[in-house]
Amino acid sequence: MRRSFLCFPVALCLVVWIAQPIASASATEKVIYSFQGGSDGAHPISDLIEDANGNLYGTTNDEGGGCGTVFELQRTSNGWSHKILYVFRCNSSRGFPITGLVMDNEGRLYGTTPGDYGDPGSVFELAEVNGVWQESVLYNFTAGSDGKNPSADLVIHQDNLYGTTYYAGGGSAVCNFGCGAVFELARGPNGEWKEKTIYDFAGSPDGSHPSTPLVFDADGNAYGMTTFGGGSGYSCSAKGDCGTVYKLTPGKNGTWTESVLYSFSRGDRSGIFPSGGPVLSQSGSVLGVDSAGGDGFGTVFMFERTQHGGWQTNLHIFYGGADGNEPVGRVARDADGNIYGVTSGAQLSQRNHGTVYELRSVAEGWREVVLHSFGKKGDGAMPQAGVVVDSSHHIYGTTERGGTGKCGGGCGTVYEIVP
Repeated sequence: MRRSFLCFPVALCLVVWIAQPIASASATEKVIYSFQGGSDGAHPISDLIEDANGNLYGTTNDEGGGCGTVFELQRTSNGWSHKILYVFRCNSSRGFPITGLVMDNEGRLYGTTPGDYGDPGSVFELAEVNGVWQESVLYNFTAGSDGKNPSADLVIHQDNLYGTTYYAGGGSAVCNFGCGAVFELARGPNGEWKEKTIYDFAGSPDGSHPSTPLVFDADGNAYGMTTFGGGSGYSCSAKGDCGTVYKLTPGKNGTWTESVLYSFSRGDRSGIFPSGGPVLSQSGSVLGVDSAGGDGFGTVFMFERTQHGGWQTNLHIFYGGADGNEPVGRVARDADGNIYGVTSGAQLSQRNHGTVYELRSVAEGWREVVLHSFGKKGDGAMPQAGVVVDSSHHIYGTTERGGTGKCGGGCGTVYEIVP
């Protein structure tokens, strides 16, 4: 293993850890549910969440006798039991969810639907009433300054919902269809929800097209990443457009101030076009993944602030071979600080199978361990979302394809990995 330092203008530097991946001989994977493409749904492409009892919740992008589902996998003494909580109806403008869910302290679930060309998307709530889950639409986007097409998970902070839209917003005419927005939904004293746009992206040198959920620090500041935008000396286009790490600082009277902490730069194996995360450490560093940096197959990176700028450290550069390529979705960390995530493609000669990987902290830096490579008969394929790690270090996630369902290429799975 060796370490390289690469520095760019404005005191922004890149640290590259170079190490060869290894395969885990001890990790075991099993499919705990295989979607069949009928009433149970098909093609899960969202993150899972886990409740206090160890049950898992997620969404499927298709089928269910409609246009997608919300499902629960209940942990029982005999294994896992699949239950449909809600089916999105195709005769409404809402359906085909691509994001995961968030649960409040009362057990209510919240999520978004992305919309399409004629529908800017929505935010919904699911609440269990007398054993039946009922949906309520909290907000319908208008494709104006409020944004359109939410495509990242919601988060709950101080009982309010926060999220991002990929398009629209009133920040700038630089982006086709708008550069995206950050929004807040606050519950009023009578239970009604009110939406407020807290930031509209303007495009380079600002960010554009926010691609990740927000994460809050202890002071109430929010952090996120955009796929495009930014302004750096080594750019992906004439306008910059390699992506950004941004911070939103709350002020008086509900105002927020945005600052670009880091603009991604092309070249020298640095990360570009962030595609998953962020995770915020206690020290304030931001951890995420990108789909096209490094050697073109993506990286796992960490951004660390300094007094004079910041460092982007590549914890792992994917090589497009057995270690995978195109990392996507959120990453997870266990109590020991190890990092877990997925790639959506594996061997270059056999794309679209994918891997689950672990990054272990070692004396020299970080070493990747491939916990599982998808693609065997009946197994999942093409994971499009990150993982959740429980208290026993078991890892859970979804794959868009594969399994025993009769959809072309399979209807998708939920899997469990025991390291």
